[in-house]
Amino acid sequence: MYITTDILFIITIIAGLFFCYFGNRVLTGLVAVAGFFLFGFIGFFIFSSFTSGYIPIIGALVAGVVGLFLAKPLTYLIVFLLGAFGGLTIGLLVGIAADNLIIAIAFFVIGGILAVIFKKIIVIISTVLIGSTSIMFGIVGFSVKNSLITNLTYPAVFSGIENVSVNNLNDFTSLWKDVWEGLKDIFTQYVEGIQADPSVGNVLVLILILFIAFIVTGLFLQFKSAKKYID
Repeated sequence: MYITTDILFIITIIAGLFFCYFGNRVLTGLVAVAGFFLFGFIGFFIFSSFTSGYIPIIGALVAGVVGLFLAKPLTYLIVFLLGAFGGLTIGLLVGIAADNLIIAIAFFVIGGILAVIFKKIIVIISTVLIGSTSIMFGIVGFSVKNSLITNLTYPAVFSGIENVSVNNLNDFTSLWKDVWEGLKDIFTQYVEGIQADPSVGNVLVLILILFIAFIVTGLFLQFKSAKKYID
């Protein structure tokens, strides 16, 4: 399965907007959707391990449908994963700054546990964090690649997934390691860039303001519309 970064960026922006602003309105549906994608990915990797062509895609769709029906019985597992990835969003920032992957993993686990305990509130916070990060990932990546932002260089983590072949779990694990190393390179690159060129810092400040704006507006709108859903 091959993807290009432009397609990836567009998908992440659209998915990010959905998670950031509408996560709580479809909490039940979101669990079903999460079940579909979770089982779909598992099915894809299983079938792609011993076959190719359209069979892995068909297997992913069948497994995804199974996930739809199993989503309700596995609600807490899926809620755990939503909270875990919300925690991972924070953990990556802290872990990259400390150059320690264990920190990111710890936030992943803590986020999942908190989501199970404080289910709906943490799921809302997680969807906002995941959505905001996804939006900014797409906007910045697409803008820098297509020279809409000229002060920043195109990070290796983006160019490294220009034509990614994801055919099995080993490829996915390798991709994750590349992304982790790439994110650390971005952090180092931008710190050095700010020191060398203040204009880079100005751009990053604007990006940070936009990122915070998505988080604040997402939290406000989701909690406002979710009062009747929160236990």
